[in-house]
Formats: sequence, C-alpha cells, structure tokens
Amino acid sequence: MKQWIGFIIIVSIIVTLAACGSQSETTINNNAQQDEIQNSAVEIVPQEKTDSTVSGEIIKEFTSIADFNHDGVKETAKVVAFGDKEYFELQICSSEENILWKTEAATAHMGWLSLFLCQSDGKDYLLKYTPYMSQGACHYQYDLFSLDSSGNEIITDSGSVQFDINFGSPVHYSFNTDEIAAFMNEVNAYLENSVVLLNTDGNLKFKDGSHLKDTLWWLDVEDGFTYDKTANLSDILASYKKFRESR
Repeated sequence: MKQWIGFIIIVSIIVTLAACGSQSETTINNNAQQDEIQNSAVEIVPQEKTDSTVSGEIIKEFTSIADFNHDGVKETAKVVAFGDKEYFELQICSSEENILWKTEAATAHMGWLSLFLCQSDGKDYLLKYTPYMSQGACHYQYDLFSLDSSGNEIITDSGSVQFDINFGSPVHYSFNTDEIAAFMNEVNAYLENSVVLLNTDGNLKFKDGSHLKDTLWWLDVEDGFTYDKTANLSDILASYKKFRESR
C-alpha cells in the first residue's frame, strides 16, 4: 500500500509540473501575442493619433475665421501636430469647441495635403488641393466644399487633370497644354481668394502669402529651359513641351 501511495504522489507531482509548464508556455505565448499587438499598434500610431481622445499640440489657431457650414456663425480652424510634427490634423470647430470636421496630413510624400479657406461669391468654403506627382506622372485635383450641419462635405466645385512629364520615355502618355493650363487657371483663381490653413506639400510654396498661386515648380527645375513668368500659361507649357520633345 505504501508503495502505491508513493507512486500516486510521484505521478501527482509529475502531472502538476506538466500543467505548470503548459500554463507557463501559454502565458509566454499570450505575452508574445500582446507584444505583437502592441508593436503593431505602435506602427499605426500616426493614423490613430488623430482620434479626438488623443492629445496633440495646437500649433496654429484661426479663431472665428469663417462660416464653413453657412449657418451664420463663424467656426474656428485649428492645426494640431502629433509626434515630432510629422503628422497633422486640421480641425474645424464650432463656437462650443466641438469638432465639426477634420482631416489628416503628413510631411511624408503620400500624406501631402493643402487646405485653404476660400471665399467665393461672398461665401466661405474649404479648398482642398492635391497636386500629386510620382515619378513624373501627375494627378492634380481640387475640391471646393462647404459643410452641412453634421460636418459632411458639400462639394460646390471640383476639377482634375492627369499628365506626365516623362518626355522621351516609353511610358509617356499625355501632356495636353490646354487642359493643364485651363485646370491651373481654375485653381489659381480660387487660390487668389484663399488663405492657407494647412500645407504639408513640399513642392507647393508661395512667395506672396496674400496672393497665392501655383507656378508649377517643375518648370523651374528643368535645365536649360527659361521662360517669361508673365506670359500666358498655355504658351509657357507649349514652349516647355517643345523644349522637352527636342532633347
């Protein structure tokens, strides 16, 4: 009997140790999964930082600047920076400090965004302008919009144009000077009556803050190409096209 009792005790100890080992292994696996989730969360922090529950630094505030929802009361625009000022959020807030509308921007190329207060026909609007270029392929777009009582965008006008400056390349597909000029004239007409709220576009710089204008930066970096900046844009683009095709 004593031998059986001893045997049972030994078996119990072995089972207990095995269970503890299994539990320890499970704990290690759970901890590893939590670490993986935490690491994943760290990687997407820049996008989560714009949540209203996460604090940022207000680096610019336009108090009672414009009536974006056309209800007769002016809203406030705030630019909030996160982290090392690589990520930003433009917030349009009511007089009660409630966020009516917001959007994100970043200093990284894929996150470039330009937003303006634009006045048209005596009313206030938000103007979003994205002159995007990647490896010479361009997609320029603008949207002019107001907000409804719930903060939804009401598009008043929009436009876009696609082209590329890969002259002499097999992937060159379009450079319609009239279309590009017409689009840029539309954009610059709105910019002339605009104020910069947030601009992270590294290529979109304005020499005169009171008279905004996109002068197409790539025209000025082409070696050997010179032009009269006061000339008609369609003529400038035609000269640029001729210069590039002749090389």
